Amino acid sequence: MNSLIDNDNHQNVAYHCKLNCSTDAVTPEECIQMLKEKKSKSEADRVNEMKTKGFPAYTTQVGWLGYSEDKVKTLCQEFIKDGFTSFKVKVGQSLQDDKKRLKLVRDAIGASNNLVTEIRCYVFDM
Repeated sequence: MNSLIDNDNHQNVAYHCKLNCSTDAVTPEECIQMLKEKKSKSEADRVNEMKTKGFPAYTTQVGWLGYSEDKVKTLCQEFIKDGFTSFKVKVGQSLQDDKKRLKLVRDAIGASNNLVTEIRCYVFDM
C-alpha cells in the first residue's frame, strides 16, 4: 500500500480501496486527507520505522463469532505472548452479544493494546 500511495495520486488510492459499509464513518474525501497526512513522512522515514518497529499487524483469531468465553480469553493470552498488540473482533450479529464480547476481549488484552472491530455489513439493514 505504501508503494501505491507513493506512486499513485491520492484520489485513485481512495477509490481503489473498498469503502462500502464504511462511508458513514470515513468518506472518500476524508480518506484522501488521511493519505496526504501519512505521505508527509518521507519514504526513508517509513522504511526506517518498519526496520526498527516492524510491520504492525493484528490477529483476528480472538474475535470470531461463536467462540466460547474461555476460548476467547485463552486466545487473547496466547497472542499477547506471541507479541501481538492489536486484536480484531467481528461484530454485527447481536448488539448485546457484541458488547459482551468486546468487553471480554478488552478485559483480556488490557488498555494498552488495540481493539479493532469489523462490522459484518450484510447483517444490518442499510
